[in-house]
Amino acid sequence: MFLALGASLGSFLNVCSFRIVERESIVRPGSHCRNCWVPIRRSDNIPIISYILLKGRCRYCKSPISMQYPVVEGIMGVLCVLIAAVVGLDIRVLRSGPVAPRVMAAASWFILCFLLVLIAAIDYRTGIIPDVVSLPGIALGVLLNLVLWLLTRGGQLQRGAAWPLTASLSESLWGLGVGGGFFFVLVFASKGRWMGAGDIRLGALLGSFMGWKLTVISILIASLAGTVWFLPPLIRGKVSRKTEIRFGPLLSFGGIVSSFCGHSLMNWYLRMV
Repeated sequence: MFLALGASLGSFLNVCSFRIVERESIVRPGSHCRNCWVPIRRSDNIPIISYILLKGRCRYCKSPISMQYPVVEGIMGVLCVLIAAVVGLDIRVLRSGPVAPRVMAAASWFILCFLLVLIAAIDYRTGIIPDVVSLPGIALGVLLNLVLWLLTRGGQLQRGAAWPLTASLSESLWGLGVGGGFFFVLVFASKGRWMGAGDIRLGALLGSFMGWKLTVISILIASLAGTVWFLPPLIRGKVSRKTEIRFGPLLSFGGIVSSFCGHSLMNWYLRMV
């Protein structure tokens, strides 16, 4: 059930990623081929499955369908399942405890992942992190943490594993300042050559949801992933040091990994030192 729900929301995410950049409504018109503009049948709009059955091409004009569609749908489906498992959206668990905090926690976590994957998809394709996504995302992170704090009465949600949201307004605001401030310093020091203003807002978005500790881990993971991705072609001479690296997808990846593994990584590091 959660796999189907996540994949369906991933399909909507794809619609948003293309239409937001082109300043189109994300509601109307309905799903259509971006080449011939013929409306897509409901039977051709099933996440992942329709792409396979259509062999990656439009039924009418036979133009290729972007691989982004099934990839994003699959990612969101898997993330939805993992979030439900970690938070404990299980019938046996829900019968034994309050439902609202768990549902709110899972929904908030999924919203964070939705925003990060959306930003990654747009930035990877266009090099832009749109304000219409990042700025409401920052406010939403603070608001969701406040609501969750009220639902748990300032306490911690009983769960099987650590989860990323702070459930504290002060930690959310600190995270916003640290995440946004770190990239602001980089942008200011480099006069925009190292980072763009969109990275400032993405850092603030991560901080507003996860607090400053997990945001720092997200940045470290993103930097390591960027090194692993960029270093081999640099050594082979296929790219140069002046090659543009879009940090939005890397930071989104770091944020998602940190949301699942950040607490474990922190505990491991503290034991090591």
